[in-house]
Amino acid sequence: MAAEEEKVIGYLLYHFGYDSDGAFSNLHVVDLYVDSKARKKGVGRALMTAAAGIAREAGSQEIIWSVYRANNLATEFYERLGAQRITEVFFMKLPADAL
Repeated sequence: MAAEEEKVIGYLLYHFGYDSDGAFSNLHVVDLYVDSKARKKGVGRALMTAAAGIAREAGSQEIIWSVYRANNLATEFYERLGAQRITEVFFMKLPADAL
């Protein structure tokens, strides 16, 4: 969580996962949010840096997350961090009451 003057201005939610094809653990970022007034001030980078430290400490080899195709602002931010797009996989969904 990132705060300024006791007000939350950003957060990053994650959980650990496992890549069964590569046989290694990963840290999966579920959500990264930075208040619009706090953007472009290093908050997102600081949160991602903290997540990278947590991943390293846990022995994870990579950090993964999803980005909506239309979210160019987020995509550009992540690419500036050095992230690469993964195009070999895609998401699937199923309504909870389908089965």
